[in-house]
Amino acid sequence: MEPPDPSRSIPVYIKIEGHHSQYKGSIAMSTNIKRATSLLESCNADRLELDQVRCTVALSECRRATAWQLATELLARLSLLRLMPDAVTCGAAVSCLARAAQWEGALEVLKSARQQQVQHNLIMCNAAMNACERGSSWCTASLLLREMKHEKLSPDCISYSSVINACHKNSLWAEALDCLKELQHSSISPDNIAYNSAISACEKAGSWQAAFALLDDMCKRKLPPDLITCSALTSACDKGGEWEMAMAILHQMPKLGVLPSVVTFSALVSALGKGGQWKIAISIFEDALSQNVTPNEVLCGSIINTCGQASQWQAALHFLADMFVMKIRRNEVTYNSGIGALDGTQEWQIAVHLLEQMALEVLPGVVSYQTAMSVCGKASVWAKAILLLDSVTKSAQDMPATWTAAISACSSGSQWQAALHLGAQMPKEDFGCCKSYGAVMTACAQQNRWHFVIALFSEMLSLKFPPDCSHFQTAISACRSWEWMLNLLEKSREQSLELGFDTYNIVLMTLRKSGKWDIALASLETIAYPDATHYANVILAMGEASEWRQSLAMMNGHQLDVRTANSAISACERGSQWKQVVGVLQHMHTHHIEMDATTVSAAADACPSWQLAISLLNLAMHDSVQLSIESFNAALNLCQDSWRTALSILVWLSAGISPDHISCGSFLSSCEKAGEWRVALQVFWELPSRSSQCFDILNRVLVGAAHWQLTLQLMSQMLEQRLMPNGMHVASAAQALKMPGMSARLLQDSLGLWKANAPEVFIWNSNLKMTLAEAGCHREVLASRPGILAMSKPPNMTTEAILEELTDRVSSRDPELACFTSVSRLDFPTSGVLIVAHGPPESPAANWLQAQFASRLVKKEYLCLVEGKSLGEVGSQGEIVQPLLTISSNRGSRVEASSLGQEAQTKYEVLQRFPLNGTSMELIFLRVAPLTGRMHQIRVHFSSIGRPLVGDLTYNQFSQANLSPRLFLHCHQMELQDLELKPFAVKQSLPGDLQMVLDNLHKK
Repeated sequence: MEPPDPSRSIPVYIKIEGHHSQYKGSIAMSTNIKRATSLLESCNADRLELDQVRCTVALSECRRATAWQLATELLARLSLLRLMPDAVTCGAAVSCLARAAQWEGALEVLKSARQQQVQHNLIMCNAAMNACERGSSWCTASLLLREMKHEKLSPDCISYSSVINACHKNSLWAEALDCLKELQHSSISPDNIAYNSAISACEKAGSWQAAFALLDDMCKRKLPPDLITCSALTSACDKGGEWEMAMAILHQMPKLGVLPSVVTFSALVSALGKGGQWKIAISIFEDALSQNVTPNEVLCGSIINTCGQASQWQAALHFLADMFVMKIRRNEVTYNSGIGALDGTQEWQIAVHLLEQMALEVLPGVVSYQTAMSVCGKASVWAKAILLLDSVTKSAQDMPATWTAAISACSSGSQWQAALHLGAQMPKEDFGCCKSYGAVMTACAQQNRWHFVIALFSEMLSLKFPPDCSHFQTAISACRSWEWMLNLLEKSREQSLELGFDTYNIVLMTLRKSGKWDIALASLETIAYPDATHYANVILAMGEASEWRQSLAMMNGHQLDVRTANSAISACERGSQWKQVVGVLQHMHTHHIEMDATTVSAAADACPSWQLAISLLNLAMHDSVQLSIESFNAALNLCQDSWRTALSILVWLSAGISPDHISCGSFLSSCEKAGEWRVALQVFWELPSRSSQCFDILNRVLVGAAHWQLTLQLMSQMLEQRLMPNGMHVASAAQALKMPGMSARLLQDSLGLWKANAPEVFIWNSNLKMTLAEAGCHREVLASRPGILAMSKPPNMTTEAILEELTDRVSSRDPELACFTSVSRLDFPTSGVLIVAHGPPESPAANWLQAQFASRLVKKEYLCLVEGKSLGEVGSQGEIVQPLLTISSNRGSRVEASSLGQEAQTKYEVLQRFPLNGTSMELIFLRVAPLTGRMHQIRVHFSSIGRPLVGDLTYNQFSQANLSPRLFLHCHQMELQDLELKPFAVKQSLPGDLQMVLDNLHKK
């Protein structure tokens, strides 16, 4: 078999034979690769030899047609024919590859040329660097520049410009400037191309200051800025938000003999948009038209976007319509800008219409649908956003981003259930759905559905989708449980995520509110770079836990600033440590830390007397501290025994700040205590801020003065001002009437008013009983009526804890129903029937129950065991009428019988007697009916007559009968009216632990 002829394996379109001079001109003149191929095929018929000249001509034609694959194959065929390429041939091949941005191929040709001992020249190396520039390989371009110097091949300005341009494409403006400096220090003078490339690099990185520094350098070298220079500078100003500088460039261009182009105007309009200068932008757009600059899609998109950012959606849509008149193609970007201009408006119909119109001209993309969904969401038309999502799904453009947009629209419309439903339906095939999860979590968090937020977060983990910082921050912010917060923080540290400072502040604030100062301190130590706010939260947590010493120690161990000092003052105030507050203020003065309004307010709260508070306010004014209303309110709160001083502070406050409802309430309270109802009534109507609380206090003042006509008049005025009277207002008015018939009518009329102004869910809800059973609350709930629950309260648990646990359980089943209000309370150690309102404090049930309790219409019956001398035979009845005074201290509140206290009345009946052997004392089992509802009333009343309750560690510390494991006090029965005015009576038998005490006594 004969060896193959190399020439036969060469494709016909590169076999150049015959009279090559005849075809050379035709090939060189050809601008179409197909035309060149046809000519080469006809050359092939003459079977002439292939040489470097013919090869170079073919390579040049390949460069013009960007046919780099043909050029590479041609070089390979030369090797098969054992023809050695020269520098011109290699240079042509490198140029061809450079034009196609095939920088790896260009480097291979250079490497092959070196191996074949072809000497590199400047043209060849510049072409290779140009390939690197086009391919954005700045590092390789820089290496080639060094190799040129190593080979003693002097680079020229084109060489440096290629490297600078490569840096520009990679946003490496610092490297571009270094290369330009190297050029400046060489023997070559940089030209406009080099400077323009460096300025463009600064523009891409948004470093407008560096770009203008290069302009100054150009002027020093007497290089006149051209159109490219000015356009790049304008774009740099756009990215840097410097619209004034961009305008200055436009005004300088005529002096430089440069006419602005459409690129210049586009960048300037964009810069004006970012600066909120939409009117100037429209003027510039009109100037461009007057200078015969033909607008394109970019310029029109800029002016539409600028108007949209300024909420000028009518102007934006006007320019979008003008594009059709000017026969400028409206692309996806311009339509998206037009739709985006409607974001935040109520014009969702126009947005949908634009989307439909867009489909007739250009295929709407994912961003188009996202923008339209956002407009619908912010207009609370979340259902339309879901329909748009269906359209995207049907058009096979279904992407996680579209689901995220639809979910966000539901979130904007407060439709967390719809967002949750979409979250369950969305595809969960890749990490792209992580943002959609974040949107669902945000929707639930905004409506306080933290259980669902945690469930979604856990679902992400189970699907191996890595949560990012935003997911952690949303979950932590939504949590109501500090334990969950710490758990999430630990997981974020395991993933090496650095959460924002605000997230840590939320955790520390929650720990502070939960009284976990020690855990807050431990959490502070895990923060990499804690700031003053973090320290301030921990100091406050210590103060609220009465750990003011710890607060001061932390303040002294940390660099003192006003925030930490204010927190320390608040901590000392909670501990009633006025001297320590003065010490902190002196410490601030020593370290030249100026007081602010918060300092004065916190210190005023700590003042033990109104005289000191007023002195503090005067000192603050002398130091030019802008006093806040909180500072004046703190001083007013100290004037409860001096209504005249309170009035003078109120006048002082009114001179610069409008008093709020707290100011009003404090002043009225001082009048209430002094019985000055005339002063209270006169000042009340002169105050600018009159809240429901202020009406409540004035109501008490008038009731105390027995002015029932004024009380009824006050309620009428509340209604005129659209302030809904609450249960306490109505009860006070009913008591003031002193006429049972009129009082009952007033209560019933108020109930009708509350019902008429309440959401139906909190009046007649048939699902609540089922939800309670599903939540496992059937044992705790003794009975229920619409809007009312009778709970079984266990001992050693607060009323607030009962409500919180109930809310959490119901929320896990039906969050919409998880709202309960306390209308009465039982002491921590007391067990028995606890009445709870279903609904918020302003709900009909809450107001109706409060009105009944405050009007003393609720029949309450307790069972208790007391010790002391006999109260008579079984069946004997008695009554205790003794005012009770509540005294607050650092250790809590204590009640004592005192003529200075509030009216209190308790009736009792002896049920059983148990004599104590060898003494005149006995244990007495009683049925007790408190007619008033004072704090610790039963316990203090019986202690005041020498018959304290068994097991009472507060008011019976010297008990001889250690028979009961706890306080022997049980709420046996409650009887009131439901929202239909029907009797609602609930009983609960004596619990097992107390019944056992009685059984043991019977055995003795």
